[in-house]
Amino acid sequence: QRSALRGPGLATMQSYALPDAANAYSVMGGDCQILNIRLTPGSSVKCEPGVLMHMDPKINPKTSFACSCGRLCGGEDQFQTKFTNDGKEDAIIGLTPNRPAKVVPVDLSNLQGAKGLRCKQGAWMASLGDVKVSYETDFCNCARCCCGGQGPIQQYLTGTGTAFLEGHGTIMMRVLAAGEKIVVDQTSVLAWAENIKFGIRTVGGCCAMCCSGEGFFNATLNGGNHGGIVILESMPFEKYQAAIVPPKPPPAPKPEDQHPTA
Repeated sequence: QRSALRGPGLATMQSYALPDAANAYSVMGGDCQILNIRLTPGSSVKCEPGVLMHMDPKINPKTSFACSCGRLCGGEDQFQTKFTNDGKEDAIIGLTPNRPAKVVPVDLSNLQGAKGLRCKQGAWMASLGDVKVSYETDFCNCARCCCGGQGPIQQYLTGTGTAFLEGHGTIMMRVLAAGEKIVVDQTSVLAWAENIKFGIRTVGGCCAMCCSGEGFFNATLNGGNHGGIVILESMPFEKYQAAIVPPKPPPAPKPEDQHPTA
């Protein structure tokens, strides 16, 4: 049967694809992705406000006020929406990030022995199962706190469920071996396991720090005694915002500089 969808724009469209019976979710698209989740009867997904794209009529939302210092310090909204399948059959819900981003699934029960995952503020989008959104402070090292690119407070996820983060650009997940160390741009760090040692180092000499475009400091990630996962993003949102800011218009001429025409 001939498709009703025609024209040059068809190459950018994707057919609706459901998660298969063996998977609870699937991710569609190359960017600005869609997270389709299969909810069994009675099950639910928690998410930040505004991420709904589509859902089955059997799924009902309930929004609650968290009144949580942990969520506030972690860069999340105080309101949280819980979508529950109240029907007797499986139902599908589709979520999409509030910003142009990719969906990054993380199984918190498989963090190479770490108890939790530290994330950039506001990284959490949604979660299935047992996931707690809180925060961790980093006031012990003033240099890392001020120059590490993550600020003094990071989002902290714990539990045994699956957390869905929003990342920007190309996402790279890497497992560091014990003692393995990498140097990365500070803003490109999206998340790292709790047992990863986060540090900083100078970019180089004075000329490199002032003229290389890399700033004064890079972040360092060390696998420590047990190793662990790190998640990097190639186009952090703050970098994307800076790239699309239009150039400032030239200053308007002063009245005294304007000469009447003959």
